[in-house]
Amino acid sequence: MHLLTRRVFASAQPEGGRFRSFLATSVRNFLSDQTDRRNAQKRGGGAFIVSIDLIGAEERFAHEPVSGETPERIFDRQWALAVVSRTYGQLRDALDREGRGRLFQYLQAFLPGGSDPPATAALPQELGMTENATRVAIHRLRRRYRELLRANVSHTLLDPAEVDEEIRFLLTSLSA
Repeated sequence: MHLLTRRVFASAQPEGGRFRSFLATSVRNFLSDQTDRRNAQKRGGGAFIVSIDLIGAEERFAHEPVSGETPERIFDRQWALAVVSRTYGQLRDALDREGRGRLFQYLQAFLPGGSDPPATAALPQELGMTENATRVAIHRLRRRYRELLRANVSHTLLDPAEVDEEIRFLLTSLSA
């Protein structure tokens, strides 16, 4: 909300870098400012000292789950998931509009990140298609997914030549 009400996006310079990086930096700066405001005190602020049981704290936190991921890595992964999820949804909606939603339901497992694909031998019978037509349908579905993914990624970049690099980055973010 802060980014929208303060017109932070108006200061974004497309030639300055990726929108994802601008957004991550803006959020990081906002959170830093919020922490500074929360911790600010006027001349001592009437705070009282609390004794910390260091040994007890160490024992308690030794049992907490550990995540070595930085907030930046988590942000990058969430960004990648959002782009992939949007692409997946667009493809599903497009096939629904074309009256091929049932086909998508059967073949979605063959898309990147899909569940274990069913045995292809049984698919032609279930779909009422020949084996060759089923393979072609899977190929076309994957190609259409790639095209939509490229389009979604290109909308976040100023230079179209960076699309392949950004897709590699997204895939790396998802696999890490």
